[in-house]
Amino acid sequence: MALPADSVNVYPARYTLGAGETARLNRSVFGPSGEALPYRKVTWTSSDEAVATIDTSGLVTGVGAGAATITASVDGHSARASVSVFDCSAQTSIPASQCLALIAMYDAYTDSEWRITGSLAAGPDPCSWSGVTCAGGSVSGLVLGTTPEGSISYKVGDLSGLTRLEVTGTHLVGSLPSTLGSLTKLEVLSIHSTSVSGSIPPELGQLSNLKELYLHSDSLTGPVPPELGSLSQLTVMRLDDNQLTGSIPPELGNLSSIQRLNLAGNRLSGSIPRQLGGLATLQALGLMANQLTGAIPKELGNLSSLTNLALFDNQLSGSIPAEIGNLAKLDTLTLYANQLTGVVPLSVALLGGRVQSQFNRNACLLFVPIIPGNTGLSIPDTQDYRDADLDADGEICGIAIGGQ
Repeated sequence: MALPADSVNVYPARYTLGAGETARLNRSVFGPSGEALPYRKVTWTSSDEAVATIDTSGLVTGVGAGAATITASVDGHSARASVSVFDCSAQTSIPASQCLALIAMYDAYTDSEWRITGSLAAGPDPCSWSGVTCAGGSVSGLVLGTTPEGSISYKVGDLSGLTRLEVTGTHLVGSLPSTLGSLTKLEVLSIHSTSVSGSIPPELGQLSNLKELYLHSDSLTGPVPPELGSLSQLTVMRLDDNQLTGSIPPELGNLSSIQRLNLAGNRLSGSIPRQLGGLATLQALGLMANQLTGAIPKELGNLSSLTNLALFDNQLSGSIPAEIGNLAKLDTLTLYANQLTGVVPLSVALLGGRVQSQFNRNACLLFVPIIPGNTGLSIPDTQDYRDADLDADGEICGIAIGGQ
């Protein structure tokens, strides 16, 4: 004899649909002792079938604008879910496909700052929804703030006119949909400080108009896609503070417009590609706090626009290339916590002296970790080097030799 049901749950507890769209509600049935009863059938009903219908399997179909309550019943117990239906064909501000994509985003991303003005079912203009910007009859911008929990719907790819997409919030979960690569008009993609995981879609390399890419402080894993090297308009790439692995793709040397490139705080390994030395517009290069090995490429000395070079906390070895001293605009140089050896070139020591003169000794001390590394480096005891080491403490700012 089958156990009687003692309780039933329905999830998700709310859903938003466009007219004609379908979605499946799930249910869980439990017995008197809390045991799951997965095969018990429930009876589904809708409070208003002019708004939404539901079949025996829990498949909901949006019919017309409004709100309906869906009830699952078994053995005298019931649970409810609310369903709102928006009729995208009743608005003319944007294409219906974009309207449906916004509804999918809204439903997947329950954002306390992204609330629809008025009732969703009452048929307001989608371009008036908070966080939505429209131009030329299309959604051009979508800015979503913090969220209790949510994900990015794959239907984001239907927002074909989007030029700016910003999503933040520590409880944003799931992975980055590959459909982001369909947003070929996108200029700014910013999804950071979240719990988004999984790999970076290589399809992002199709975003030929992208100028700024912020995917930092997330939980992304896997490699840096070499396809990102195709982003010729990109000025900023921040992939720092993730869990990315593998090597740095030499294809990033094709980023002809890049000004800031930050891959710090990951688990990247292998050597620094010499191709990065061809990035004539690069102003800041952050590769610190990874697992990079091998020598510092002398080609980095060709980065004539560089003001910040951060390579500390890796496993770099060999000597410091004298060509680094050619970086006349450099005002921050941090090489400590590596395994560098040999004599520090005077041209590089002079760079450290300039850094110290600009930021004073206290700021320079911030560059020195508990275990500085570079025990195989040395500085000749000559007047030229003593002049570079402004306070003659035996260190060059940003390099941290030995255990001093």
